[in-house]
Amino acid sequence: WVPRWSSVGLRSWCSHSCVCCLSPRYASQIDAGQPVQSEAAHQGACLCTQIQFTVSRSYLSAFNCYCGMCRRAHGAAFSTHVPMRREQFRLGQGHLLRFSSSVRGVREFCGTCGAHVLVHGQTEGSSVAVPAGLFVSGTEIRVAAHMFVQDKVSWYRITDDLPQYAQWPPGVAFTHAEKQ
Repeated sequence: WVPRWSSVGLRSWCSHSCVCCLSPRYASQIDAGQPVQSEAAHQGACLCTQIQFTVSRSYLSAFNCYCGMCRRAHGAAFSTHVPMRREQFRLGQGHLLRFSSSVRGVREFCGTCGAHVLVHGQTEGSSVAVPAGLFVSGTEIRVAAHMFVQDKVSWYRITDDLPQYAQWPPGVAFTHAEKQ
């Protein structure tokens, strides 16, 4: 499940496992039952461009994750992932290799440059997440919240006013077990 925003912030979970409800920008339209906007094709690629993909959604929202698994996968203080339904991701070019990163989690990556392209199995259902940095320049992505801040490295400070969660945001049925 994916968080839903309203004009007062994070509040409930979308029933169709996508991020269509994440942005405060569209909360009033969503709450009124109005269509938000038509889907757009957002392009992305890995470092060597052997892997190219398209994400079909009206807009992109993301989470900053500070868990040890994401930090190690990205070699950074945190990762920024854009969650979506699996059918919204289309691989246009290349072949992804798979790595079981946890009991249920699988990460897919480029076999040439090693760029992390997809993570799935962390949620119940068929949602996946794409690292935000893989989208082409100019793609508008809004970060919705920080999660797993209890695992944040000591040398990094969060300086914005976005919601912060020690683990998963409330109400999310995720498995984030380290590989055993």
